[in-house]
Amino acid sequence: MIKRKAIIIGNSGGYRNLDFLSGVSVDLENYHNFLTSKAGGEWHPNEISILKDPTSSDVIKAIQESESDYTFIVFSGQGFISTYNVEDYVCLKDVDLSIGKLVSPSKKQTIVIDACREFHPHKPDFLMEEKYSNFSGDEERSTRALFDEAIIKTPEGIILVFSTQSNGTSGDNEFLGGVFSYSFIKAGERWWEDEKTKGVLTLNVAVEKSKLIIKETFITNQTPEMAGQIRRLTFPPFAISKH
Repeated sequence: MIKRKAIIIGNSGGYRNLDFLSGVSVDLENYHNFLTSKAGGEWHPNEISILKDPTSSDVIKAIQESESDYTFIVFSGQGFISTYNVEDYVCLKDVDLSIGKLVSPSKKQTIVIDACREFHPHKPDFLMEEKYSNFSGDEERSTRALFDEAIIKTPEGIILVFSTQSNGTSGDNEFLGGVFSYSFIKAGERWWEDEKTKGVLTLNVAVEKSKLIIKETFITNQTPEMAGQIRRLTFPPFAISKH
């Protein structure tokens, strides 16, 4: 039996009195609903942890306890690239946290960052971070079983999905959620509904499809991109077709 773990993290503002992002709450709900749906692979509710406006210790604890066959981690909120060390950071309730701290102990994992990636001169609080040491189914077959099979075929490694390119902004909509998260989930839902599709929608294809949905839905130049161990032939699953 495949062991899965999803951690959905959302922070609407940040300890530095950043602009409030009303779409973050929408993202938390949308990701949960998608993952537990047939299209998303029928994750069990007890496999999903939702952290709303958490502290860094809350996040680190959840990450360290998430070892599984496959981990799917999402952050929705404020973020930036520090000009001090050219690293991506997400803004939490008490500190700016390097995305390296979102890496789980799992050998197969995906990390999705829906946040701005503009260069920022803010110097991260390294002292704060140093205390953490570690970086229902179809009639014949459930979509969960198909999703699990795709996980088994996925090679070990970490895939990063960013909602925007380096030094880019990431849009937020109070009704739809994050521009990327909305489009990313919509790509999975369309895959499920399209009569021409069959089988698994892999993460890399879902990201490409999200780019098209962003263009047709929003007025923005925001362009998602992937990083990490992407020189591979097989990518993790994101959605399943009902056909």
